[in-house]
Amino acid sequence: MVVIPILGPQLYLAATDGNDEFAPRTRVRTAVGVSLFLLLSFIGVTDGTDRTLVGLLVAGLLIGYLAYEGVGGYRRTRDV
Repeated sequence: MVVIPILGPQLYLAATDGNDEFAPRTRVRTAVGVSLFLLLSFIGVTDGTDRTLVGLLVAGLLIGYLAYEGVGGYRRTRDV
């Protein structure tokens, strides 16, 4: 899919980049936002099984992002 070349490198850099130019949370949010935008724009031009697959990708991306934010919030509150 078109989303993988966008999502993959940003998530890799969020996990491994020691440079403080961009925070890992910013990289994850940007990658998820751009991916969701592209996937939602593809839903309008697809039909049948392709639409179902794109919808499942959107749902998986949203669930993964919400889990990421939930774990991050939980860790921040435990550190206080």
